Amino acid sequence: IPGKVGGAQWLPDSSGFFYERLADLNNPYSAQFKFHRLGTHHRQDPVLFEQEKEGPLATTWGPFGVVDEQARWLVKGYWVSTAATDFWVADLDEWFRTGELNWKVMVQGEQGRSGSFQFLGDTLYMDTQIGAPNGRIVAIDLHNPGVEHWRDVVPESPTRTIKSVSMARGMLAVDFLENAYTGIELFNLDGTSRG
Repeated sequence: IPGKVGGAQWLPDSSGFFYERLADLNNPYSAQFKFHRLGTHHRQDPVLFEQEKEGPLATTWGPFGVVDEQARWLVKGYWVSTAATDFWVADLDEWFRTGELNWKVMVQGEQGRSGSFQFLGDTLYMDTQIGAPNGRIVAIDLHNPGVEHWRDVVPESPTRTIKSVSMARGMLAVDFLENAYTGIELFNLDGTSRG
């Protein structure tokens, strides 16, 4: 695939992958998010979404896409400022069947950094500073992803700042900063500390 291309996210059966590319190498605001099926020509690759042509998102950094390991869910994001990112989610099962993406708003127009994503089935675990300057870990039901439905798993702490979250063996590993020291605490998916 020629041009500036990156961010391959493979289907579980390795038959294809999602990727990001610039449609025009001379235009940094020409980002596209596409899908490539192995054995086909890249000119046939469908565009799932691309940089807005007009409005406030036309000259911001983005868009970018994150696909879960089962290729069931696609999260689209735009960095709208140094302290805010807007996110939408779409069901990839529906896209594979119909070719249509129906975006649901996860968060739009809220101040606060949001970072790492961890998918588990139809739930997305995410670290965010929205409504929590020191950060919190939220669980998002991807069928009903609006910020008003987010559930705190690890609430904000007054003494430490959450930097990221990762997942392994059914546990959340939360990276935090406290008194200029980095620490990691493990949590069950219900937010119970494992130490």
